Amino acid sequence: MTSPQRSILIVEDSEPIRTTFRLALEWEGYEVFTAQNGEEALTLLRVIPAPGLILLDLSMPVMDGEEFLSHRFTNNSVANIPTVVLTAAGNPTAIAGAEKVVSKPIELGALLDMAASYCRVPQ
Repeated sequence: MTSPQRSILIVEDSEPIRTTFRLALEWEGYEVFTAQNGEEALTLLRVIPAPGLILLDLSMPVMDGEEFLSHRFTNNSVANIPTVVLTAAGNPTAIAGAEKVVSKPIELGALLDMAASYCRVPQ
């Protein structure tokens, strides 16, 4: 199993986007967990090792990205996990609780660079 720092949680309601990101990141050696919405992600975070990065869609059914960010801070074990918000909204602005906000679509090279900048490579 990969170290937690080399794992990533993708929270995205679009199955094609979720699958594309997962496959690209797994190809680069990351352990990838996926969730379809914020509620599912919070449940998953209770049973997996804390990932090195959360990639979070902003607009999702059940629990959107902003709700997820506010709920995440109620759990000390996951409150400090770096989170990058991915949004299809026109001009992304800063969002409380997110390290970065990135517009979709995102090029795979940029996705991999972002993952590498947040996830440490095991020694």
